[in-house]
Amino acid sequence: MIPQSPSGLYPDFPIVCSARDTSVSYLAEKVNDLAKQDKRDKTFWEADQHNLAVLTEDFNQFVGETRENKDLVNGSLQRIQKDLGQNTETVKQHAEILLLIRATVDEQTRRLDDHDTKLHDSKVLLSLEARTV
Repeated sequence: MIPQSPSGLYPDFPIVCSARDTSVSYLAEKVNDLAKQDKRDKTFWEADQHNLAVLTEDFNQFVGETRENKDLVNGSLQRIQKDLGQNTETVKQHAEILLLIRATVDEQTRRLDDHDTKLHDSKVLLSLEARTV
């Protein structure tokens, strides 16, 4: 239980110091100490407020730069995807052209092989005829 004031006038007001601590000089010293502590606390609080303001500004600038960089990267990615889509279409077209060229070359090769076979057969026939004559 917290002791109450001896006079009983302020029953809810606790006694926080003993009788020897009630001298004016002691109380003045305590008030002075508390004032110094309050001044130090206020100085730290002001420094903390300043640091908070600086950090908040730095953070907001960082967030802004990050958003700008994100927008730049997104724009670059969109351009790359568009270019990739166009390049993919171009590659498909080139592949189709190469397939047509390949088919044409294969057909010409087949024809040349047929002509070579006919030429060879003709030479064989001519050589057989020349022997019979």
